[in-house]
Amino acid sequence: MTTTSVSTQRSPRAHLRQKTAKIARWLHIYLSMVSFTIVLFFAVTGLTLDHEEWFQNAQKTTLMKGDMPLTLLQKPDELRIVEYLRNTNRVHGAAGEVHVDDDQVAVSFKGPGYAADATVARSTGRY
Repeated sequence: MTTTSVSTQRSPRAHLRQKTAKIARWLHIYLSMVSFTIVLFFAVTGLTLDHEEWFQNAQKTTLMKGDMPLTLLQKPDELRIVEYLRNTNRVHGAAGEVHVDDDQVAVSFKGPGYAADATVARSTGRY
């Protein structure tokens, strides 16, 4: 009985194709997982930003009253008024609009997920 020996050695080209396919499959799997995570993140954040009404119960409203020294209101210095409100009422966020009228001063504070408005009567200093 004669046996014929078949060479199992592959050509370098076939080996390169197999190696390339293996690397491509690995890249496809892991890049797909990372891409899916990124898409899922943007989907969730998009929904939460576009539908604030879903989280209305999470909103906390606090009404604070107090008196501001009339010396701050005689000749309104916006920075001193803002800092007084921050120090006495623990208000935070960037001071947005400061509007000074003859009878009142209005200040808005804005931050991520936070907003505060203060209106101070210039004649009495009450807010």
